[in-house]
Amino acid sequence: MPDIVAVRPQNDLKLWIEFENGESGMLDVRPHIKGPVFLPLLDEKFFARVRVDEETGTIAWPNGADLCSDVIYYEVTGKKTMTRKRLERLSCHGQKTEEADRQILPVQARKSGGVQVQRAAAKKAPKAKPTRAPVSKK
Repeated sequence: MPDIVAVRPQNDLKLWIEFENGESGMLDVRPHIKGPVFLPLLDEKFFARVRVDEETGTIAWPNGADLCSDVIYYEVTGKKTMTRKRLERLSCHGQKTEEADRQILPVQARKSGGVQVQRAAAKKAPKAKPTRAPVSKK
């Protein structure tokens, strides 16, 4: 997944994003403004303070608000790149594994025709208890 190398704020809470592979496009940030950390982005001056976080390869604002680079890449290019390894490495917004599964599983289910159902069933299956071989008494 290519990192973000440039960002330019636009009107109406939109950003022009460029990735290291040369792909670029517009991102509408409005759907991502949920929760108190994102509310300051509604102020145009604060929104314009967006920057590229070189450590994570995504975009961020001075108050710590950031967006998952996998989500940005998908929304800008239409290409799906979300993998469990990438989400866990970046720990997008501190998401737990269950939350990452909710993002990943719909993509995998469409690709393989039912991974979501298989994983859900596997989570509910009880674990087998270990058994010991009988000890013979002599």
